[in-house]
Amino acid sequence: MDPIQNNLKLFPSFFQALPNYSTQSLAIVQLLRHYNWTWIGIIASDDDVGEKHSQELKTLAAKYEICVEYIIRIRDKTEQSQNIHDNTRIINNSTSQVAIICGKISVSVILFVELDITKAQEKTFIVPAGWVAQMFVLESRKPSFHGSLIFSPPTKEILALKRFLENISIINRPHDIIVEYILGYAFGCLTSNPLLNRIFDLHECNKSITLGKLGDNIYDTQRFGVTYLVYKSVYAMAHSLHKMKLKIPKNIKDKEVQILMQKVNN
Repeated sequence: MDPIQNNLKLFPSFFQALPNYSTQSLAIVQLLRHYNWTWIGIIASDDDVGEKHSQELKTLAAKYEICVEYIIRIRDKTEQSQNIHDNTRIINNSTSQVAIICGKISVSVILFVELDITKAQEKTFIVPAGWVAQMFVLESRKPSFHGSLIFSPPTKEILALKRFLENISIINRPHDIIVEYILGYAFGCLTSNPLLNRIFDLHECNKSITLGKLGDNIYDTQRFGVTYLVYKSVYAMAHSLHKMKLKIPKNIKDKEVQILMQKVNN
């Protein structure tokens, strides 16, 4: 999502599936203006992405007379040192009630909010779209993130994919280990792994049971959030390869081109 990837000279083949940080920074500031929140804090990952995004947010917020009380940067849990105490003290003693989470997607930042901020439930956290893949973490930590506002990427119903996914079962995919494990996790069904069966006391299930029986919180085939981004990316690649094929002269005999064309046809 880094804006530098919009530079076609440096990244001529880059396809962006998520809104970049500049776009999201503007959206976040517009949200702050809408609710008249003019006193905020920023929690960022301790890396170049976190530095760039937090400073961009601060600069843009200042243009609309929104003041930043603090900016703290959270390192990976394995690298955190004494600065964790300072960061905790800053947030717990802060008077701003709104905190923006930004930077590189990191479970460490979410765990910091849950484990180290004693007044987390009193804050309203704003989370960018790129973090939506960590929703399972947020869902399991509702007390800390109660009342949070989370930007999400565009979603779309993909009917053919919906029907395909909801009808997957052991009967039509007998050798699919992923389906086995999903059914084992969700319904306690036996897998082809004896050790797994014994440890989790799995049992024989109706082989016609489909993944469509899973709840939306586990297997969402309605909104297709992250899946839709992958869907768009695959189709972008397909269209690009198709256009490439049309522009290559038919009389070229280069071996690599022939291999490429074979892949496109397949």
